[in-house]
Amino acid sequence: GVVVLRGEPGIGKTCLLGFAATAADGFRVLQIQGHESEMEIPFAGLSWLLDPLSALLTQLPPVQAQAIAGVLQLGPGAGAGDRQPVAAATLTLLAVAAEERPLLITVDDAHWLDVSSLEAIVFAARRLQAEAIAMVLTARMAEDVPAEVNRLLEALPAHTVPGLEPDAARELLAAQHLDMTPALLAQRVADSAGNPL
Repeated sequence: GVVVLRGEPGIGKTCLLGFAATAADGFRVLQIQGHESEMEIPFAGLSWLLDPLSALLTQLPPVQAQAIAGVLQLGPGAGAGDRQPVAAATLTLLAVAAEERPLLITVDDAHWLDVSSLEAIVFAARRLQAEAIAMVLTARMAEDVPAEVNRLLEALPAHTVPGLEPDAARELLAAQHLDMTPALLAQRVADSAGNPL
């Protein structure tokens, strides 16, 4: 299955991904994070995601293996305009890897992935059926994300990460051992609107 966790910066999306990765006992965990500086580099995110699976390329049909080899810079392959073969090969490679043991794929800051990588990941995520694969992606709210990225992310099931309830926010602040008066504590909780950061 797949889910996109959406929320404002600091709301705890990355912490939830970390929790999922820690709880994924028996899974092979593949973790990547989008970065603003790589948004214009075709397949930058996908190459990071698939590189640990490169030994499995021999199990793919030759055309698909060539497409992924190109993404991983292991040989000639699909160019920036040939996204569909790469997307199909991504799904096949992930399915082959999941036959060995279940996969958990976490993509933090998916809104900062290059579009070609996000397309391939969304393509694979939408076609998961019997494969032992779980995907969790995080992204900012729609108003903070480019339209093209939203178009892709909106194809996947999403959950908005809410702010902390006031009692939980007070508990979090108390755990920091900060010397605050009750009035200041209440003010901080109100000002944060439940955002842990």
